Amino acid sequence: MKKFLTLITVAALLVSALCVFPVSADGDYTVTVLEQIGLQTENTQTADAPVLFEGGSIAADAALPATCSYLVEVVHGDSVFKNYTIFINGTENAKAVQANYNAGSNRSTVFITLPEGTYAEVVVKASDADGYQVEVLKFTNITVTAAEHSVSDDGWEVSYEPCWTLSPEDLVNGAGSNSVTMTSNEDGYVTFTSGEKGDPYTYYVNGSATMTGRYLLIKYNNHTIIPRMQIYMAQAAGISSDTNMIEFEIAANRSGWTYVIVDLATNSFYDKETQSLSYFRFDPLEARNVNGGAYTFTGEETVDVAYIKGFTTRAGVEGYLKLNELHIVTKTATLQESQLTAGESGFTYTDKNGDVYPVTDNGDGTYSYTFRAEDVRVPVNATPTLLLDGSRLVGTSTNNATVTKDDSTGIVTLTATGGDANYMLFNETKTAARYMVVRYKTAVSDKAEFFLSSTSTGPEAGQSFKIELVGDDAWHIDIIDLATVGVSSLNTETWEINFIRFDFFDASAEGSMEVEYIAFFDSEDAAFQFNHVYKTYTVTFIANNQVVAKVPFEAGATSVKEPDVPEKEGYTGAWATYTMADKNFTVKAVYTLIEVPTEELPTEPESNEVTEPETVPETEPETVPVTPETTAQESAPVTEPTTDTPVTTEAPAGDATTTAPDDADTGCSSVLGGTVAVLAVAAVAGVALKKRKEN
Repeated sequence: MKKFLTLITVAALLVSALCVFPVSADGDYTVTVLEQIGLQTENTQTADAPVLFEGGSIAADAALPATCSYLVEVVHGDSVFKNYTIFINGTENAKAVQANYNAGSNRSTVFITLPEGTYAEVVVKASDADGYQVEVLKFTNITVTAAEHSVSDDGWEVSYEPCWTLSPEDLVNGAGSNSVTMTSNEDGYVTFTSGEKGDPYTYYVNGSATMTGRYLLIKYNNHTIIPRMQIYMAQAAGISSDTNMIEFEIAANRSGWTYVIVDLATNSFYDKETQSLSYFRFDPLEARNVNGGAYTFTGEETVDVAYIKGFTTRAGVEGYLKLNELHIVTKTATLQESQLTAGESGFTYTDKNGDVYPVTDNGDGTYSYTFRAEDVRVPVNATPTLLLDGSRLVGTSTNNATVTKDDSTGIVTLTATGGDANYMLFNETKTAARYMVVRYKTAVSDKAEFFLSSTSTGPEAGQSFKIELVGDDAWHIDIIDLATVGVSSLNTETWEINFIRFDFFDASAEGSMEVEYIAFFDSEDAAFQFNHVYKTYTVTFIANNQVVAKVPFEAGATSVKEPDVPEKEGYTGAWATYTMADKNFTVKAVYTLIEVPTEELPTEPESNEVTEPETVPETEPETVPVTPETTAQESAPVTEPTTDTPVTTEAPAGDATTTAPDDADTGCSSVLGGTVAVLAVAAVAGVALKKRKEN
């Protein structure tokens, strides 16, 4: 029996509806619960009645609603039970139950999701294709405990950078696809279109161990009524059944751009220790239980996906969202009169937070109000209407300023040489756009001023605006809505401008500023994404004069995933120390010689020592016997035998400490030690020979 673990859904919204199937009056059916996960009590089989769970408790997991799963088999003649409904305290709740039918085993996995609370009775009913319905599961006095609102990530370092990304280029190239086509576009997302056969899916990891992280962030825009996605995962054994699956809710009905976070650790096939998978299948639309389980694909269902990113921690996902996706926007909502509060001064609207808003009468029986809200950035074409970078940033004339360009990065450095430091970027007609972006770095805390106009050809009073500089010597981007800067000489329809003069310091007469680009975009999202998504750099890793990998990274990244350092026999390897910077740069491998311990000389036994006879002339040098303290690193005198007067030859002092390059093929250290040992033995032999000749 295959093991099922709890499937955690993203939300558990309650929707009441009328039951569409009649309950059978006669019994004659059998329900078997083959496996149950999540409830602290268990019963597994019953006939002519539902499996009963009494007085159990469900522990909520992390910050998500509690979910229990049941592997259920229902037998009633030739009927096949695929569809399931749930009644909580007598009211049907379409969102609280999901079921996945396996035709091969005639069994269903039923997932029940309940919000926190205590319930007197929860009944799950199964229906066959003819509408015949039986009670399958029944819970009485069930308590769902409060959520923990925290997730343990077992010591993984919090990083706001994804450890794994499926970009639009990756998403459009899925393999092993079923009933789905993927189409990319210039706005930076992929459209998944279902086939008429249904069950759309595609593989993105197929047999190769890949670190995906624990939490997946999926940015999507759902154009259908289908409210769920699925992910299948596996290690080396591959995907074999729905035990490999996580199903989760998504927004439906033209959701607009939004996101969902999926915790892979809710599936038993996920390895929390390595945070890796060998198989990953993405099902962008799961229509099970839609329209009472009777949904039929038409081949026109579409969902847009901008990316799937993996993170090692939940905090990492949330940090990434705040930095890169979420922004405050102004929205307008339409209301009915029944939603309003009448007062002496007219109608007002009070939102769920208790904030009161004035409303506008639309004259058609509806009202509207404007509010500020957090929203997800919309994927758009991030090509600038006008881009000033590299040589286009050098300008045409200066005042109390110098301008230099780094040819390797295209970055321009502006240095003040006196008060009112400024320079003219250009003085010819160019078409700009509403949103102006400046990417700069300076250590000077000051303001900067821009002069520009659609009518005159040179700076005049009233044709400028200022921005506040952040003087922390780090890179920053300023996105400026030119429609709000108060320059009346700007044409806000054509956005044609005749010149730009940049007064990079308003008050300071010294200091410098680096500028990477000044660009113009039609939308704020395009301006933002040009820097955070499409503005990328590359770090090239080189070892043994060969390119090992080129790793792209986004502006502002604090780290990259380094490739393994190629092995080199006899050496340990590591990448040279480097500092991340928003530019293309190279990192080389550094190899360190592995020191091989040198061998010690064998100790000569005392019986081998030779004492010179008394007849030896005083001028003859003594033979120095090898002592236990003598090693290969010491300079040991060696006696050479001769036919006349013996001569003691001493090894040069440098030879004892000189180390040859440690190449594994030469074996230099062992040869050196062996040579010293042979010479030492030869010294003793020479003395013995001399003694015999004299005798």
